[in-house]
Amino acid sequence: MKCSVALCLALPLVAGLSDPLAWAITYRCVDPSGHVVFTDSPSQLSTCTVVHKGHPAEPAQPAQHPTPELSSSSVKVESDRATVEVTVPIHRAGRSLVVQARLNGERDAKFIVDTGADITVLSHEVVRDLGLVPTASAPTITLNTVGGTIRADMIRVGVITVGEAEVRNVMVAVHDLPDPPTGVDGLLGLSFLDQFLVTLDLQEGKLHLARRK
Repeated sequence: MKCSVALCLALPLVAGLSDPLAWAITYRCVDPSGHVVFTDSPSQLSTCTVVHKGHPAEPAQPAQHPTPELSSSSVKVESDRATVEVTVPIHRAGRSLVVQARLNGERDAKFIVDTGADITVLSHEVVRDLGLVPTASAPTITLNTVGGTIRADMIRVGVITVGEAEVRNVMVAVHDLPDPPTGVDGLLGLSFLDQFLVTLDLQEGKLHLARRK
């Protein structure tokens, strides 16, 4: 096959539509009159060099991106970030709202929920039951009571749990409340409650505690 330069440049494209291998090799040759020609059949020509060799281009395939897998560590992070809300029952004792707690995993106690008290207050009886004895060097705190201001010893309770809501190393004041409702052992103040977002549902008689982020 012999052609002009313009025609031979187009031949690979035309041939490729009917026969994918027809343009596998293209030659640049010089005919007897000295003209340059491009052909895929150089047997009748001289001084030929290969200018193209290959196979028809295949259509580009879209890049394959593996589907990201959810690792166990990322699941754990999400789990760690989750805020679990604890709901526990409360009951009225006169004008007070009382909730039950567990101290050091061994002693139950009933507390008046007092969001206005800076510190949690615990009776001497419960402190003795826990085997906690204030020492001479124990810190003290001033409490404002109906009978005036008093000084009270401070101790540290290892863990206070209300439902599943838990706070460790809670500083409490040792003091017997004057005329407390029957069975009440102290006040649950901000030294515990400040770790949570606190919601009181008086109609349903429930205390909601959500851990602060």
